[in-house]
Amino acid sequence: MEQRELSVYELTVAKGGPKMAPSAGDPNGIPSENDNGNGVEVTMHAENMKMGELAVVLDFFMNRPVVDKTGLTGRYDFQLKWTTDESKAPVDGSAPPTIFTAVQEQLGLKLEAVRTATDVMVIDKVERPGAN
Repeated sequence: MEQRELSVYELTVAKGGPKMAPSAGDPNGIPSENDNGNGVEVTMHAENMKMGELAVVLDFFMNRPVVDKTGLTGRYDFQLKWTTDESKAPVDGSAPPTIFTAVQEQLGLKLEAVRTATDVMVIDKVERPGAN
């Protein structure tokens, strides 16, 4: 592992503070997360989730890594619903917002594009396995 400067999204607390409910689950328990999507919209249900874990989950939906800079140490329950492709969304205004707006409006957090030193795994060498 080493640090390199990369373009990332920082997950921070938005103005007004977090809007997520503190989890009633076991503080040492395993988080639960599932998401449902149809190619246009995604709905994520999360229970007992830390913000670092949310950042890892958001990595799958973003075009760059997400780094937790919220400073929140608790576990939270929440639902997050967003549109993945505005060009395919209904034009009647019924579609949920983009992920950036959804994170801010629904969770009270903010995703901001920045360049920062980030831990990365560096692979020095790759070889084919030997005969045995």
